[in-house]
Amino acid sequence: MNFYFLKRLTYTVLFLIISPNIIFGQNSLNIDSVKTAFETKTNDTTKVNELNDFVWKIKLSHFEDAVEFGEKGYNLAKELDYTKGIAYATKNLGAVYYYRADYGKAIKYYNESLEAFKKAEDRKGIAIALRNIGNVHSQISNYKKALDYYLKSLTIREEIGDKKGVAAVNDAIGSVYASYKPDEFKTPLEYHKKALKINKELANKYGISTSYLYLGSIYYRKFLSDTIQATADTAISYLNKSREICEKINNIRGLTSIDDILGQIYLTQGKYEKALYYFNNSLEIRKQIGNKYGIVSSKINLASYYLEKENLKKSKILLEESLNLAKKIDSKEQIKSIYGNLSGVYYALNDFKKSYETSRKYILLKDSLQNEEKTKEMTQLAMQHEFDKKEKLREIEDKKREELQAEKDKRDKLIKIALTTGVGLMLIIAFTLIRSYRRKVKANNLLQDKNTEITKKNALLNQQKEEIQTQAESLQDAYNEIEKQHQDIKDSIRYAKRIQEAVLPPKEYIDNLLDNYFILFKPRDIVSGDYYWARKKGNKTILIAADCTGHGVPGAFMSLLGISNLNEIVTTLYNEVGENIQAGTILDKLRGSIKSTLRQTGEDGESKDGMDMSVCILDKNEMRMQFAGAQNPLLLVRGNTITKHKADRMPVGIHYGEEKPFRNAIVKVEKGDKIYMLSDGYPDQFGGEKGRKFMMKRFYEVISKHYTKPMVEQKEIFDKIIEDWRKQPDPNGKTYNQIDDILVMGFEI
Repeated sequence: MNFYFLKRLTYTVLFLIISPNIIFGQNSLNIDSVKTAFETKTNDTTKVNELNDFVWKIKLSHFEDAVEFGEKGYNLAKELDYTKGIAYATKNLGAVYYYRADYGKAIKYYNESLEAFKKAEDRKGIAIALRNIGNVHSQISNYKKALDYYLKSLTIREEIGDKKGVAAVNDAIGSVYASYKPDEFKTPLEYHKKALKINKELANKYGISTSYLYLGSIYYRKFLSDTIQATADTAISYLNKSREICEKINNIRGLTSIDDILGQIYLTQGKYEKALYYFNNSLEIRKQIGNKYGIVSSKINLASYYLEKENLKKSKILLEESLNLAKKIDSKEQIKSIYGNLSGVYYALNDFKKSYETSRKYILLKDSLQNEEKTKEMTQLAMQHEFDKKEKLREIEDKKREELQAEKDKRDKLIKIALTTGVGLMLIIAFTLIRSYRRKVKANNLLQDKNTEITKKNALLNQQKEEIQTQAESLQDAYNEIEKQHQDIKDSIRYAKRIQEAVLPPKEYIDNLLDNYFILFKPRDIVSGDYYWARKKGNKTILIAADCTGHGVPGAFMSLLGISNLNEIVTTLYNEVGENIQAGTILDKLRGSIKSTLRQTGEDGESKDGMDMSVCILDKNEMRMQFAGAQNPLLLVRGNTITKHKADRMPVGIHYGEEKPFRNAIVKVEKGDKIYMLSDGYPDQFGGEKGRKFMMKRFYEVISKHYTKPMVEQKEIFDKIIEDWRKQPDPNGKTYNQIDDILVMGFEI
């Protein structure tokens, strides 16, 4: 049995271990005599400089003494108001805690060092501090911040002509790219080769050994991707060049990193004794120098070795030990990766509860590390939403004010007319007493009526204003309630998605079963009615692709029912018949369980739910494959010929017609054969210029054109083709949404 799922963990954290500040080992020192010598010296700037130099020499080998002398130098520099002394003292203390993986204290001192170098107007010191802060962010997987600090450091070093510093920062930038995008090789190679060229021009042995080490690690990761022996030979060549220099200059941390990578190469090549030698050698050295981060890495490497040797219990113990230490040093990237791989180990040990728990922790930590940009986008959306809401309320208030102002203007106009009329009447009375008296009475009556009308209108306006305010408040309350309910529903479905992802076989577990494969899994909604299932029983590898009735939440419930029943059915069958387990029998048993669970008897009005499914049982020792299908076929590609193995025309569930056992087909397979299983979601998608279904005919054409490519590349091609099909507008400019869940599985024998 071959186990591969820890290899990605190894090279994911590899560049975090190969720190941009690899340091030298130290000869033993008589610390007491050094303390006595310093006590006799005068408290001046010279003593500060000597203390700083001594701390830098012992920062790795004597942690407690380095802290003590570092704090003495720091306090003395502050007493003397010696800015440059403060800068180097805090830089050294940051380094002491950095190499002990105490990143909180490290970044505290590094930030203080940066401010002191700025105050001293020391541009080279500023560049050093920026790079140191970048190192800490790289170690805690904050790659974007690390890159930002490195680029700022690089700019200063280039401006002041510090070629040695330029080379070191280029290596650091290359390591960040390799950690942030572990499947991309071109960019980090360019940075490391640029650094190597500069180091050779300067005859900088330490820098040359570091660049060789980075290049060796890059080609090791490339070897894991292409498995070409020449790539491994290139990696070993660079590592041996680095080792030759590291041994001459006593670069201990460099040697342990070389041991890590060589061990991984030999483990991948099946040279187990060599791999174990290098892993143990690296672990012992790291224990001696107290490198906690490196100890975690070494134990992970040993866990991968014991997995290759099929010692699951020993691997579990090492992973659990490394997890405890990674938590103590708050190494989130290592913690995340260990959770993912522990989930696979627990799954292989049939400890499904722990497998689910660690898988859930892996998903949560992965989300927290990767979704920083999404969080910013969500924050911006929330701010925009609040702004839009306030703008809407402002528009309502403005409209109210305009209406009130219009009524006020109208009222003022009426009053003005009334006053004018009154003045006119008074003038008429002055000239004609009798007639003016009568007209005055009439004018007064008219004025009274107008005042009464104005008063009524004012009361009506106030009433309308209150009603508008009440309606606006009611609308806002209703809007808030609807928005809350909508968010609650989405949160519930997203949590359901996490549960569904947790019960699906982990990628690391399937990596153990298949060498060259892909799974294209695209739910129409957040959760899916399609699902896949895999299990290793003895020499048999059982693979299943299923399509439940419906999609979204109803389909997801059916998928959980199917997965739960398959776990029980396959385990029971294998315990009963062992290697004679048959694909058709699995479908028969599952059909009975579904009918019983859903109480299906065939009567009108009852549930017609079920699932379509293809079951493949592969025996690589005998190069033989079993196939049984419920509605869904299996495709075999050999050479340039596609052979379709038809499924029975009945579902897993209630069936109207004669209920027969599912047929069990036996197929001889050859090395290089390609196998494809799928639900009907892919060929049923609408799109294209005429808005039609994709259909199986086009699916065959895609396979015929691309089956020779690696399975990972095929997955990207299948995904792009169906997305382009849906999004291609018809003559009316219409595009199509995904109408069903999509599941396509492909693997090579």
